Amino acid sequence: MTQTQDDRLAQPVASSVENLDAPTVAAYLRANSDFFVTHADLLTELLLPHESGDAVSLVERQVSVLRGRNIETRKDLVKLREAAKTNDAHFAKTRDLVLTMLDAPDLITLVSSLNAGIRSEFSAVSAVGIFALDGSLKPVLGIHSTTRAEAEEKLGNLLEGGAACGAVREQEAQFLFPDGPSIKSAAVVALRHAMFHGVLALGSTNAEHFSPGMDTLFLRFIGEVLSRLLVVRGR
Repeated sequence: MTQTQDDRLAQPVASSVENLDAPTVAAYLRANSDFFVTHADLLTELLLPHESGDAVSLVERQVSVLRGRNIETRKDLVKLREAAKTNDAHFAKTRDLVLTMLDAPDLITLVSSLNAGIRSEFSAVSAVGIFALDGSLKPVLGIHSTTRAEAEEKLGNLLEGGAACGAVREQEAQFLFPDGPSIKSAAVVALRHAMFHGVLALGSTNAEHFSPGMDTLFLRFIGEVLSRLLVVRGR
């Protein structure tokens, strides 16, 4: 059988490993006393005796490494469980809100249901604002009309990226929530469907409630559903 190039290249490596004997390995370890410090992962793969007397043996070092990994794994699992609980709670609230919105027969009821649902399910939200840009939706109570140019002037970067959270300046708060309380932080979601373009804003009097690092997955989903319902109910 003809040997491939890979077979020929592998032969020297395999041969060098097979030719190693215990004295050679021992001599190397003596010359490199920090070997298991720099290659701690290798300790989890070795079978080592535990006859060390009062000294700290490699077995103890191996157990220490495994114990450390176990602690870190448990910490990761706790974080995953907490994240799962939080996501379950957000999903339940989002589901209830969406179902309430779907039951709304017209625009006025839809806007009313959205406001009531958000305040009920998301207690930290102090104000809700809905905007239709450039006349893309017929005027209705609870929906503010403005132009894209004005929205971009007032909100700037908040309209970029589809959704944004964080502290808001006074002029931004007054634009988004003209009839609301003194808003310190907000979440802003772009609404888009067919020819409709708008903005959904949720505000809080707590300056730290909506932070830049927040996950906006559920908020963007609410925005997507609302965009379609606004178009359908606005016909």
